[in-house]
Amino acid sequence: MRRLGAIFLCLFSAPAWGLEVDSAEVALPATTSATTELWESVTFGTIFTDVPVVIASPGPSTGGQPFTIRVQNVTTTGFEAQIVEAQGTSGPTHYAVDMTYVAMEEGVHGLPDGSMIAVGTTSTSAEQYAPNHGLSGSWEAVSWGTTFGAAPTLLTQVQTTVNETGAVPVDYSTPFYTVAVENVGTTGFDVALERSEATPGTTSVDEEIGWIAITANADGSLTATDGSTVLWESLLIPPSTSPIGKDDGCTTETLSASFSSTAPAVVSMNSRNESDGGWAIVCSLTTTQIGYAIDEDWYYDTERSHVGEQIGVLLFESGVIELDLDADDDGIDDTVE
Repeated sequence: MRRLGAIFLCLFSAPAWGLEVDSAEVALPATTSATTELWESVTFGTIFTDVPVVIASPGPSTGGQPFTIRVQNVTTTGFEAQIVEAQGTSGPTHYAVDMTYVAMEEGVHGLPDGSMIAVGTTSTSAEQYAPNHGLSGSWEAVSWGTTFGAAPTLLTQVQTTVNETGAVPVDYSTPFYTVAVENVGTTGFDVALERSEATPGTTSVDEEIGWIAITANADGSLTATDGSTVLWESLLIPPSTSPIGKDDGCTTETLSASFSSTAPAVVSMNSRNESDGGWAIVCSLTTTQIGYAIDEDWYYDTERSHVGEQIGVLLFESGVIELDLDADDDGIDDTVE
């Protein structure tokens, strides 16, 4: 595994306020030669004070089969990740994949420009299914713990593998999970484990879903301790009138921030407009544009076209930052009081 680029942002007051962020692009090696269960260890650029939430997005891959990234064993120092596939492909292993992740501590935090971040985890066994399951799904209602001025950008990731029975990557991931989201609003959202069209496997106990919500369609700069400028940007892309599935190509969106190099980026679906399910992927990234698509499994059929969905995007540049956002020392960020 190669760590291609990393960032660590530590935003904190002394001592009342803190926000720690780590982000990187990591090359997950091909699993085509694997003979047993194997997970790749990823080490954060810092030791977090508390266990963070990890959001991972799969990037472009030379392998044509549908895949996603699962994470497990998230700690203050790192996590484990692996490329996984649902049943329906020619085999469960995959070529090398560039994975991008953002890790952020839980809590409600403000940024100097007035933007707000809420980070948390939700344990649930609620599931959403494609019609071929013949089952009725359910949702778990989640509160941000604060109120946004408008619906925020949302990023999600399953943090655990407690129901997994497959010895990935030599076995198919069973049950195959991503995250389903709907009704993203100012006070919260609905979430479930997305089963898509892959029917094998059973959810016996709750899985933990991690989420990051940030003021939508915002960008800003933060000053690092070395004096450099750290840029970040969030996007909430409305549903396209054209299909955005893997079969439909790579849909691009222009960035507003003036990135001088490509910044780590994660993406998530913020709606569930098509009953087949699916998950968002990064299919291209430059300093001025991000490309995204919705992938689908091959268990029931091999088509991967998908209707327009609302897409959440988050990019963070590198830097180490110290900010005092609690001037009155009451233990609450001044920007969210």
